[in-house]
Amino acid sequence: MNTILKSTIIIASLSLPAFLSPDVVAKSVNDDNASTQHDKVGNKHDGKMKLQKLSKQLNLTENQLTQIKAIKNEERAKLDTLKPKMKLFREQAALLMQEDTFDEQAFVVLHAANQETFTRVAVIKANTKFSMNNILSEEQREKYKKMTHKRSKR
Repeated sequence: MNTILKSTIIIASLSLPAFLSPDVVAKSVNDDNASTQHDKVGNKHDGKMKLQKLSKQLNLTENQLTQIKAIKNEERAKLDTLKPKMKLFREQAALLMQEDTFDEQAFVVLHAANQETFTRVAVIKANTKFSMNNILSEEQREKYKKMTHKRSKR
């Protein structure tokens, strides 16, 4: 029984790119977003609050703030197209974690099948970071670097 489940997961993850065209992915993302929007009022991790805090700490100009908002919106739109694939990976990984014993090979195959998606996410995030860094002045970059370094120590 477990072998059949694992085989099904592996086959499904390997065949996923063939069935999900960009149009299908974009449509399903729009459908998912409409039904899964959460109210983030009071959530200190809300993107707007982070941006306001960053703006205050780095003393961003209105122009810089506008540019950063545009970059972050572009990043969000790109990442949203990958949400269905990431969600499917997490669901399949969760199924593997529910087994009595950990099947390392099945997880390696699942992870390898999703490597392109992971790489795309990493490139999108790196491009955003690079673009935002280019908007900041040298002084702001140094201050931001210190801020992120302090955060990484926690």
